[in-house]
Amino acid sequence: MRRRGRIPRTDAPPGYARFAKAVELFQPLSKNTLNYRVRVGDIKTEEYEHGKIYEIDSLLKIRDALIEEQFKESIKKRKVPDVILDWVKPEDVPSGLALDQIVYHEMFLASAEVYMAWRRKNPKISMAAFDAKDRRVRYGYIGLIPLPEPVILDVLMGRKDEKEITPDEIQTYDEPGEYTLLANSAVIHPDYPELANIIIRGIMKFWIDQYPERRIKRIYAQTVSEQGRALAKKLYLGPLYIMGDNGLIRVEDAYVLDMQEKAVSKVIRQFQERLKAKEQQIQEK
Repeated sequence: MRRRGRIPRTDAPPGYARFAKAVELFQPLSKNTLNYRVRVGDIKTEEYEHGKIYEIDSLLKIRDALIEEQFKESIKKRKVPDVILDWVKPEDVPSGLALDQIVYHEMFLASAEVYMAWRRKNPKISMAAFDAKDRRVRYGYIGLIPLPEPVILDVLMGRKDEKEITPDEIQTYDEPGEYTLLANSAVIHPDYPELANIIIRGIMKFWIDQYPERRIKRIYAQTVSEQGRALAKKLYLGPLYIMGDNGLIRVEDAYVLDMQEKAVSKVIRQFQERLKAKEQQIQEK
């Protein structure tokens, strides 16, 4: 007869996780690295009913720090230039046009003028990786525009061209509450694809700092390029459907991610865990 092993416990108080869940949250780093970081005190643990529990906040912080450290080491080995993350400013437009030329072999001058007007309204709609020694060189950027949901749906359904979005429709982050975002651009230098993850984590850090006063409700995207489709796939954005006369209709090249639902994407799921951990810390104060 086959012996049955002990079923691992999964229950834990808010802000903590059992070992199996901690290992999952610590990915892509190994279980051995997790155990080592517990031993040296980088990850806080407590004894709880039937075993040890791991503090999610300290676990995710050290994981992110180690991933960043590994990235910097890979930069040295692969001679990838050192970068800084920052929001794109109107004066950064030339570096964006130069990157567009590298990726798409053309410059979108008309769009650049529109985006400059948007950034004057809200300077935090596009985060980029700039060369650390020369800001005039840009290696990637991802744009997330806060807009009223009806405006986003009009764009995705073809009733409104993206370039017709006016600065008045662009929302600022002055008010607390929920925001719906349109992911309108994801351009990464073909030699440095790993920068996409770094930029995504930079954007997430901004929203973690804002939480819970300001939070993301949904992220919409329209994939009109291979890089856009790759990003939608990476984040496991779901296809967007609307109700038509004959039932649900799939909106072509349109995707949505509801932040109220547990994410399939590991990156987004870890982001949600960070938000939960912060909320728990606030409640305990």
